[in-house]
Amino acid sequence: MPNIDKSFLKKRLHYVVYAIFLAFFIIIVKLVYLSILGYKKDFSYYSQDNTQIHRYDIVDRHSNVLAIEVPSTSIYIRPKDIKDKPQAINALVSSLDLSREVAEKLVNSSASFLWVKRNITEEEDAKLKYQGVLGIYFQKETKRFYPYGSLFSHIVGMTDIDGKGVSGIENSFNDTLYERNLELSVDLKIQRILYDAIAEAVEKNQAKHGYGMVVDPNTGEVLAMVSLPDFNPNDRIDININNMFNYPTQGLVEFGSIAKVFSVAMALENGTYHIDDLFDVSKPIVNNSYVITDFSYMNRSLNIPEVLMYSSNIGTSIMMKELGVNTQIYYLNKFNLFKETSLELSEKTPSLTSAKWNELNSMTVSYGYGLAVSQATYINSFIAMINGGNYIPLTLLRRSENNIPKKRVLSEEVSKKMQRMLRLVVAKGSGRRGDVAGFSVGGKTGSAEKQLRGKYQKNSVIASFVAFFPSDNPKYVVIVSIDEPKRVAYNNYNTTGGALSAPIVKSIISQIATTFAMEKTQDNTAKVNVNDKQTIIDYVLKQGEFHED
Repeated sequence: MPNIDKSFLKKRLHYVVYAIFLAFFIIIVKLVYLSILGYKKDFSYYSQDNTQIHRYDIVDRHSNVLAIEVPSTSIYIRPKDIKDKPQAINALVSSLDLSREVAEKLVNSSASFLWVKRNITEEEDAKLKYQGVLGIYFQKETKRFYPYGSLFSHIVGMTDIDGKGVSGIENSFNDTLYERNLELSVDLKIQRILYDAIAEAVEKNQAKHGYGMVVDPNTGEVLAMVSLPDFNPNDRIDININNMFNYPTQGLVEFGSIAKVFSVAMALENGTYHIDDLFDVSKPIVNNSYVITDFSYMNRSLNIPEVLMYSSNIGTSIMMKELGVNTQIYYLNKFNLFKETSLELSEKTPSLTSAKWNELNSMTVSYGYGLAVSQATYINSFIAMINGGNYIPLTLLRRSENNIPKKRVLSEEVSKKMQRMLRLVVAKGSGRRGDVAGFSVGGKTGSAEKQLRGKYQKNSVIASFVAFFPSDNPKYVVIVSIDEPKRVAYNNYNTTGGALSAPIVKSIISQIATTFAMEKTQDNTAKVNVNDKQTIIDYVLKQGEFHED
């Protein structure tokens, strides 16, 4: 029997003991690490997904973030990995607010992989982690977050649970947002002003809907757009699909008297009439048993500025009868009123016109009935009437000054006359409640009865007011429409555009002017005597004491 060095054996035994101890120590440390922090992929709480593509931000014109990706956690299970099914079911029910029925179906499923809940809250994350159930996994992800909630919901839109755009800008520029940030034309401050004003109006007038826009008439940039009711894109579960309807771009309506702007513009542009031509509006027009009346009769003849000032249906009807159907259609098409808006949204609807266009249709269209357009289509054509005559397609993207597409649709001379006549509408006519001292507001009121089963309803109206300022060099155009307001004490039981919508726009203009510290302008409309037709004509033509050197 060979000699054995007992000291050597003793030393080796110590090494083995140390090795076993070290191995157990490492295992224990690793188990503790896994149970607390969750690291190893096969048995962990967390799974790292390195294939997720980053989605870039959407910002307003001043770089305020409107949509951003933020870290998130989602829960999935592998049912075959779950050893204690009752424990897993209780953990899902108590931590994630799932029904027991749903939790049982998930845990007892034969599927190899199942999502349990995406984008959980921090509280849910902590509760579930504390349960320490093997087979329940935590997936690190990102989710789309909208810092201003519903404020920009119809503009920015939203993504689905996987981060793909499904509405608004998120949808229209889905691919672009995987490449770069997107800068919009909208202004956070103006959006807030418009939103708050319309929200208050809808509530206090007990209206069905309220919507509006603020546009730069010289660039075509949309600075604000609101549609109420709206939705919160951060809360997909509680979204009412009906509230995703974007009224400024999808809602087709007959706008009523704000359409008279186009009738007057085309009559002057075509050379058929001149500013001082007179129209007898003292009695209704009867056409094939259809009677055209005015809201209030003047019992005298009106010149063209007065037709706008007092919003005469009879006056514009006489104009169109002389102008003719074909000429009217030519100009409406030239003003792009038959097209859907150019805004970069999929949620939009083209205009709706009469299948047969005759003399009666022509007359009713002249004062806003018989042609249904979206608010965005209307305001896009309107800005050409007052910006020098240029049609500039609307955009929701920031536009550089040297990249503004323009197409002349009206002479500069007629556009200047329109500016002054619409200033008189606000200073002396139906839009007086929309005037803001020192800021020379121009605009037009409009009230339209809505149809129900082919009949117009006197108590179901859309009250609108479109305005711009300063009138001689417009910087902003504002339009607000209140849909089906109730006759209540708040509006003195008057739901016309002049009585209801004009004060809303006045408030919006006042706040914009104050927010951006706009300088007040000189205005000499006080010299205009509404009982003296010549002073009206002189103001529009800038003659005599109204002449500018």
